[in-house]
Amino acid sequence: MIVEELLLSWLEQLQPASWRGIPFAVERSETRMGRRTAVHEYPYRNEVWVEDLGRGVRGYSFYGFVVGDDCYQQEQALLAAAEQPGPGILYHPTLGSRTVCLVGPITTEQRVDRGRAVGLRMEFIESGDPVYPSGSTDTQAAVTTASAGATSAITSDFLSGVGPALTEGVDVVTAGVAASGSMSGEVAALGSDPGLVLSAVTGLSGNYGRYANGNRTTLLTGVTTPEQAIGRVITARTGITNAGALTTQLAGNL
Repeated sequence: MIVEELLLSWLEQLQPASWRGIPFAVERSETRMGRRTAVHEYPYRNEVWVEDLGRGVRGYSFYGFVVGDDCYQQEQALLAAAEQPGPGILYHPTLGSRTVCLVGPITTEQRVDRGRAVGLRMEFIESGDPVYPSGSTDTQAAVTTASAGATSAITSDFLSGVGPALTEGVDVVTAGVAASGSMSGEVAALGSDPGLVLSAVTGLSGNYGRYANGNRTTLLTGVTTPEQAIGRVITARTGITNAGALTTQLAGNL
């Protein structure tokens, strides 16, 4: 009595098995679940590294049959369901409803000793929604492109605003350099005029050469001899030349 009650309790937990709405009886079933892994082996190491790659494929295999006077019609219905594309609903006797795809063909077996029954072998794997590649923005490249565009825009805006002033300033500096060079040249030429030497020694006593004759009055203070006057002129001429070169250099650095 206890055994019968236990048997009935176990049978009550089982659900009718079916594939795409077509029922079949189950003699034996197998379920495969686990994790996907990759085993990495290394030279001269006794241990390996097992890399976890996510949940593995869930598989279900059945050895069953259809029975009755219409067993061949049931067989044909299952074979037709096997040729339909895409996933379908499998009702597992203990796991309930699963969305699965048939792996390989359904194998049917007809035996004379089984009479009005057709044997079945089927294997399924659980299927999910398809996942397709999707586009995403390369944020690093986008930031680089935006930065380059901003730099270009800022440069263009700056040049459009100050370009005319810069051009005018360049013209002014160029004119200043030219004028400075011209004036320095004129001053240097004036300092090289032999007449200055003559004026410097005018009025001094002594031998003046062929440039000075008669009574003269000197233009330099504190000078009593021609040698002193000529030395003062040479020093002044050198100063004029150096001042002109410095002026030209400073104007060129503007």
